[in-house]
Amino acid sequence: MPLDAKKIKAIQKCIEKGNLHVTISKVDLAELGRMPLERVVEVHVSGLSTQAGIAWDDHAAPALVFELLARALVRARPRAVTIEYNWSPQFPAAILCAHTERTRRLLAQAGCA
Repeated sequence: MPLDAKKIKAIQKCIEKGNLHVTISKVDLAELGRMPLERVVEVHVSGLSTQAGIAWDDHAAPALVFELLARALVRARPRAVTIEYNWSPQFPAAILCAHTERTRRLLAQAGCA
């Protein structure tokens, strides 16, 4: 299911990777290439997990979210990257640190750091 021009134009200022993940799961990943990524000023690294066949916006960051970030950084030069995560006191700091490092590596590889 291709994205229509109205949806593509709506993606102007911010891409939230979790929402894009849900969208991309319903369309071809190549659709990312049609989006005006050069207009993006902020990217949110976020995601979801699936439990019993239901997608939950719990800010997990599966591999596809980082793949989307890497692909977006080919053309996008965001001024900010926000890493969203579950604010629970029990959220493992090691996971947040790993996601932060992975994001920094992708930014450096793209020449954005």
